[in-house]
Amino acid sequence: MKRKPHFLWITDPWETLDLTHDTTLRLAQEAFEMGIQQSWCNVKSIGLHDSQVYLNASAFISLPKDRIQLRLAPSQTRSPQEFSHILYRTDPPVDLDYLHPLQLLALSLRDVKNVKDRKSVV
Repeated sequence: MKRKPHFLWITDPWETLDLTHDTTLRLAQEAFEMGIQQSWCNVKSIGLHDSQVYLNASAFISLPKDRIQLRLAPSQTRSPQEFSHILYRTDPPVDLDYLHPLQLLALSLRDVKNVKDRKSVV
């Protein structure tokens, strides 16, 4: 049975985003309007505990066009495998702070059977 799409947007910390001009939020808004479930994750929340990758994600409750009035649900600890799509949209530079969370996400998806190309997921 095919599961419903649930996008996870991974970005830099919320307080660093330009809510009115951020392209990630614009893309999330379009998908939200199409009825696709959306969640957001601070890249700094991705971690490893007891050999399990986890992250803190907040579901979008509302995502209006102006994006100033958007609302997020309280953050919950989740597994990356709970999401149908993971969109990694952090700003440069490409250094260890950028690569380490990607490596953890790839580790969490290594045993997922329904992912055809893990490189395209992360």
